[in-house]
Amino acid sequence: MPTVDQKPPRKLRLRYPATCVSCGISLSNGAEAIWDGTTKTVTCLACFPDRGVDPGAAGASAAAEGSRRAARKVDEVRRKYGDHAAEVALEMAGRDAEATWGKGSEGESWLVGYTAREVGDGVIALHDRSPKSGGGSQSSRHS
Repeated sequence: MPTVDQKPPRKLRLRYPATCVSCGISLSNGAEAIWDGTTKTVTCLACFPDRGVDPGAAGASAAAEGSRRAARKVDEVRRKYGDHAAEVALEMAGRDAEATWGKGSEGESWLVGYTAREVGDGVIALHDRSPKSGGGSQSSRHS
């Protein structure tokens, strides 16, 4: 447990250029990094052992969006035409979702596999992140 004089490392935006203590990469001012006030060192986000980051699942938001749209279409048909028509709509909406959103989801998954094979552990892939917030479970392009 940190004493009064010791503070735990914290994430911040650098006001001055610095060098990562782990890998030696140069970090420009404005970059996000981990500052350890006790040792007065900076660690880049790639080197900091942050276990709290969920990388997400490639194509998950596209698959979820396809399912959501199919369910909405079936509910709409059920309200207008009844249960028998909803069964037909369910089959058709499933085919449509698979042909569009499913294809996108499969493409995203394929790209992740390709990147993992070609780059390996040199990149940490974060899937379905919103460009505005930097996190979240659903990509903004699917809203």
